[in-house]
Amino acid sequence: MLMTFWLSFKVLFRHGFDVIHAANPPDMFFLIGLFYRLFGKKFIFDQHDMSPAMFRVLYKDRLKLLYKVMLFLERYSYKTAHLVITTNVSQKQHAMECGCQANKVFVVRNGPDLRYMKVSAPEPELKKGRRYLLAYVGVIAVQDGVEYTLYALHELVHKRGRKDVSLVLMGDGDNASVLHTIAHQLDLDEYVNFTGWTESEDVLRYLAAADVGLSPDPENGLNEYCTMIKTMEYMAMGKPVVAFDLAETRFSAQDAALYATPNVIEDFADKIEALLDNEELRLKMGAFGRQRIEEELNWDLSTKNLMLAYETLFLSDLKSQVSDPATHLITN
Repeated sequence: MLMTFWLSFKVLFRHGFDVIHAANPPDMFFLIGLFYRLFGKKFIFDQHDMSPAMFRVLYKDRLKLLYKVMLFLERYSYKTAHLVITTNVSQKQHAMECGCQANKVFVVRNGPDLRYMKVSAPEPELKKGRRYLLAYVGVIAVQDGVEYTLYALHELVHKRGRKDVSLVLMGDGDNASVLHTIAHQLDLDEYVNFTGWTESEDVLRYLAAADVGLSPDPENGLNEYCTMIKTMEYMAMGKPVVAFDLAETRFSAQDAALYATPNVIEDFADKIEALLDNEELRLKMGAFGRQRIEEELNWDLSTKNLMLAYETLFLSDLKSQVSDPATHLITN
């Protein structure tokens, strides 16, 4: 925090700036924004994560005082910002419920950059001799529910007798070691490939070879407000998705996904199996997802909303200057 303030101070005196655009976490950058208001600078609070909700997922009902502090920081980030950016409508509604005026909240969705999400020919050898490949890409943390992919795979392999499917988990995080243990306990070692952090080119290779993309984010008080970029990356690669039925996931994927009852392993496995057994459905859903990304949800389209937010911020500032006679004289 102190280093961020010091760097901003150096930029101010070396180059100057008009706006501080701060993405959380943490939700403490409003303190820097308040300082620069003394110099007429604008502050944008770009909310990537709902920190109090994340805290509740990680610590449940423990550390209640710290949770209240995080609620305070979030509310004052909303209150002191000239403009608030959220990744979806659910987060915007939350900001408004916390007292943020609707006209200062802009939705700028996450979305794949199609310059890099190029569909390529699948490499069958990545399936390790099995007919089907399931794929997960992203952070492996408590809130991400990646263990559901292992429980669903166990359901398919050991309870339903499917030996024709394997799973690749691309990513790392605080919960990765736990997943290794779970995979071993469930006797899935030969069916799961943990790649760790994976280069972008290799992620695309695995997604090209995959038959189904998995979004196992459970209902937990946080994920209901989140836009999952991995879901849209699967779609960009023309892959059907299996996900738990969360509002923002359903908005993103629409008919590109099959939706399981939240946090129900057997239903998640059912949806995977339905896709594995229906190639026509996989192709149809994959094509729909790719088209939706190309036409509605890619990053190039999202940047237009970001530019609109900037324009609105500067336009309101310009109007206030024009309406002030003294300022108007100085401007001219």
